[in-house]
Parts: sequence; structure tokens; C-alpha cells
Amino acid sequence: MRITDADKLFKSEVEQRPTSIENNTENNLRLYSEGYKEAGNVLYEFCIENQYYENWILFPLVFNYRHYIELKLKELIFIGKSYLGEEREFPTNEHGLLRLWRQYRNDVLAKIDNSIEQTILDNIEKLITEFNQKDSKSMKFRYPINKNDFENRSLEKPYFDVVNFKDVMDKIINFFNEQTFIIQNYQEMEEELMSSLYWE
Repeated sequence: MRITDADKLFKSEVEQRPTSIENNTENNLRLYSEGYKEAGNVLYEFCIENQYYENWILFPLVFNYRHYIELKLKELIFIGKSYLGEEREFPTNEHGLLRLWRQYRNDVLAKIDNSIEQTILDNIEKLITEFNQKDSKSMKFRYPINKNDFENRSLEKPYFDVVNFKDVMDKIINFFNEQTFIIQNYQEMEEELMSSLYWE
């Protein structure tokens, strides 16, 4: 196979497949966060079925899940602030998972739903802190060295329990799914209330 001048990496499909995703900021945020999560899931399944490739795939696998957490927190902050009637902001220059989590926990979730047990929130924070300590700026699972040419070790030991990582990651994903549901549920209830008031 030779590269020709007709080759193009990004071109439109000849047959457009229908999609149910509306083109708005909220759906685009979800499209990205869910995409990185599903990419992590696919890489994990491949790792389990093809252990020979595990060392090669490990860093992209962990990166996809890390990026999912970052994007999911930004998505939750965005839709949460929208529900609260505050200025919707997407924290573009922030990659620190712990800062994003605390912004969501303190500035959004505390105002929307304070019925969640503090122990659950503390446990999530502990896991996010652990991930943040491994890679605070979303760089260590992408590059083997940092900008000063120093070794950029994100995993300190040669063997990494990928099954345990995925089990705990699934708990984090489940928690974030519940958070999305909570905000959307409150939004729908508010819209129904406003609609019924309008028609009375």
C-alpha cells in the first residue's frame, strides 16, 4: 500500500449514519467523556484477552480512564452550574483532578444534593487524590520523559494489577453516572414544574 496524493485522513462519510446526539455543548462534553471511558474499556478487554500486549497498552489504557475522569468532572461542573442558574463555565486550563473534584463537590454538588453520605464522597476523593498523585497534569501516562528530559515514571513498580485498577475504576464510573442522573433528574423536575405553572 502506497500513500498517494488522493489520500486524506479526515473526510466526510459518503453515507451519513443517523445519530440521536444533538449538537450542543452538554452532549459534546458527554460524547468526549464517554468516548474516552469506552476506549479504556476496549483496551482493558484486549489486555485481558492478549496478555502479551499488556505492557504496551497499559499507559494508553490508564490515560483514557484518567482523561475520562477529568472530562466527566468538567461536564458535571458545567451541567451543574447550568442547573443552578450560575454562569456555565468549562474549566479549560485546569487538568488537576483533585482541584476539579473539589470544585464539583463544594461548588456544585453541595448546592444540589447534600443527602449523599460524606463517607462516600471522602472515599471518592481519596481515589481521585491517588490518581492525581500519579499524574497531576495529564502528562505522565502520555510521555515517558518530562520537558526537562527526566524520566517521567507514572507507575513505580514493574507489575501493575490491571484487574484491580479496572474494578475500582468501575466504582468511580458508577458514582459519576449517578451524579449525572441526579443533576438531570433535578433539571427534568424543574422543567416539568415550570411547564405546569406556565399552562395553569
